[in-house]
Amino acid sequence: MNIMLRGRVLNDIGFPLDGATVSLFGNTTILGSDPRATTANQEAVSWTRSARGLTGTLRGIWLGLIAPTTGGITWEEFRTQVVHVNPSLESSRGRFEPDRLYLLPENRHADKDKIVWDRTITGFGGDRWTCWQRYVQGKVVGLSWREFRREVLERNADLAADGGMFQAEKAYLLPHNIGRDEYVRVEYTGRTGRFVFGDLAPGTYRLEVHVEGYEPWTQTIVVDGELKLAVHLKHLKVVPAKGLPVSPLGIPLVQVRGSEFVLENRAFRFIGVNLRGLVHYGTDKFPYANARQQLQKASDMGARVARVFLPVDNVNWRATNHIEDRLEALLQMIEKDFRHMYLIVCLTNLYNDTHFKVFGDDEGDHEDRCYSVAWNNKKLLGRKWFTQRYDENYLKFVQKVVPQFSQRASIMAWEPGNELKLDHQPTEFVNFMLKVAGELQRLAPNQLVTTGMISTQHAYMDPDDPNRRAERLRLLSSPFFDFITVHSYNGVNEHKEESDAQLALSLNPPKPIIVEEAGFVSGPEALKEAARDPKFHIPACAAGGRRRDCVEKDMDKWFNHLQARGYMQWGFMEGFDNNDGDGLSGMDWVIHGKEDWDELFDLYQKRSALLASQAGPVVGPMKPDGGGHGKPILAMNPIKIQPGQQATVIAADGVKVRRSPGRINKLAGDVLTALPAGTRLTILDGPKPMDGLTWWAVSCVTAGQTARGWVAQADGDGTPLIAV
Repeated sequence: MNIMLRGRVLNDIGFPLDGATVSLFGNTTILGSDPRATTANQEAVSWTRSARGLTGTLRGIWLGLIAPTTGGITWEEFRTQVVHVNPSLESSRGRFEPDRLYLLPENRHADKDKIVWDRTITGFGGDRWTCWQRYVQGKVVGLSWREFRREVLERNADLAADGGMFQAEKAYLLPHNIGRDEYVRVEYTGRTGRFVFGDLAPGTYRLEVHVEGYEPWTQTIVVDGELKLAVHLKHLKVVPAKGLPVSPLGIPLVQVRGSEFVLENRAFRFIGVNLRGLVHYGTDKFPYANARQQLQKASDMGARVARVFLPVDNVNWRATNHIEDRLEALLQMIEKDFRHMYLIVCLTNLYNDTHFKVFGDDEGDHEDRCYSVAWNNKKLLGRKWFTQRYDENYLKFVQKVVPQFSQRASIMAWEPGNELKLDHQPTEFVNFMLKVAGELQRLAPNQLVTTGMISTQHAYMDPDDPNRRAERLRLLSSPFFDFITVHSYNGVNEHKEESDAQLALSLNPPKPIIVEEAGFVSGPEALKEAARDPKFHIPACAAGGRRRDCVEKDMDKWFNHLQARGYMQWGFMEGFDNNDGDGLSGMDWVIHGKEDWDELFDLYQKRSALLASQAGPVVGPMKPDGGGHGKPILAMNPIKIQPGQQATVIAADGVKVRRSPGRINKLAGDVLTALPAGTRLTILDGPKPMDGLTWWAVSCVTAGQTARGWVAQADGDGTPLIAV
């Protein structure tokens, strides 16, 4: 067994590829006794084993904890993946620190009934440890070294009689997993693109090569002597998603491809937390809150994203830079010590009962106040703010702050505000949202923009109301929004948020959706509320104050069935009451108890590890826009339009009405008028193809006059302009 296989992985023009995964597969005869091979059963490994108090190097942890207990993972895979799952190992240069919590691989769902002792070996001499390393370690899922060294004596009477020493002239029975007779060795290429497999047995192997951004390569090879290969991979020629892939500080930007978030061409699915006041911890509003403490605990739990509220109503953003200074300090901390974590930044709040409002928006007399709608003992932003007054303070605040941080990769996304809506007036609300989102795209072209909403139904766009369909589509399909949020509590779909998830997936291409706020009411505050209000509902699974089962079932629904890409706990608070938790649905041990906290912490940590282990390569075409960064082709699924139907203008910038179909080489005066978003149309005739677009004859009333002419169904990118 001393044959060597060498090779280089190159791109289609001959340059070496760094970071390629090279896997060599073979049967029991050729790899079953190779100490560097494992069972080719990747599904058996999950990164869900939590451990604290560890010290030492990657190699030491591998030899002491992983190799003796876990099948299906090689040393080469462990040393690469462990840093991805535990990003703090990068800053500690691969050394484990005793005060940190780490996630390690395990065979969590191993079935010992699938282990049989019927593999016969001969010609081996040595002790049980050497036998374990060569024939069993990594190759049998569900069997540890301690179990093997005892059971191998029970299965082989001669071995016990010989004092546990194998004799080369004797035959022995060893274990293997039923139906798992293929094994694999794995190597990773460096900057030169080279890989080496040494000490191979002669035989027929299957070689597979995977590199992000390239087509996978596989080939059957016969190894009967020294062999050198040159593996040439074809580039997928994927246009990068929105933004540069890596910021000037070396932190990768979160991007979007279809329904996936992407980090360096790998799927990014995450657990997150809401830390509303994080930017302002340690100031007068949160004097006892500690940002580092909360981020560290969230990081230990596996959280990759934190949502924060940026404005506070006691800071005059016009006269000072206090808010910018606080955000800068937080970002510097994240960029230094929590480089694997990202922020979603919320820019105002629908409700006036918190401090998270733009300075100036809570002033004015009763009739002119921005917060003018009474609801549930508080005030909400009203129509005057959404249609006029938002540009007095809010928009100017946004225009001042956002550009200063537009190159910071640690900011994953901006959102116009928290749970914004305008009761009974969805057209004006959507107009506002698209104006602000478009401005955010202009101010921060390399960062994402999201909605921050509970659901469209909450904003008076019920998915079951045909009269609201156009506005709902106009909002969620807009290219100004890179992904969609929902806020979902108690697992009951109260605001039809699941319908938004289904719509986001039906777009072409689909958009990612996240559960930006999640929680289940429980604890003494919930019991008091239930006693005061008979309509207040405590879910049965949370009635005992322990919410793990509720949350696990809810995450299964959102991740597995509705294809959400993130799930973010509301009201995360570690330690004592820092004035930023939530007594009903939050995660803390002050109100909800330490047992509930520990169970949720463990659940989220393991789910985060599972999501990280599923982070495979993501590829897909993107269409670049005029600004030079990629943007999805956001055409909706085709909608059948027929003469006689009513339609609505859904384009944010409106649509032009022309004298005749077509847009190229038209005479002056061809454009009759421009219709704003929300205008109702009657379809008169069509369709008629012209200049690469589909045109419909329409009539409508604008400025008190009836207009007749032709409008395009969609623009040149396929983005719908009208919908029925």
